Amino acid sequence: MGLTPGSRIGPYEIKPPLGEGDMGVVYRGRDTNLKREVAIKTLPEEFSRDPDRISRFQREAEVLASFVLHWFEELKQKVRQKPK
Repeated sequence: MGLTPGSRIGPYEIKPPLGEGDMGVVYRGRDTNLKREVAIKTLPEEFSRDPDRISRFQREAEVLASFVLHWFEELKQKVRQKPK
């Protein structure tokens, strides 16, 4: 699935690609609701019919999401420990 910079998927504005790998293309994006930069990964259409590829993609998303949550929890702890 090729995306065009400037197009939108829901609240996400598509920016130029960041890179391409075995699983697909990663685009820079902008979440217009939360006003933050994001990465948007697309898979080739033929992968959408391959349960193993879909499973791998799901696991990758879960691992990346856990990193973000872990980082956020560490940041909250540091803020709480900061002397006033």
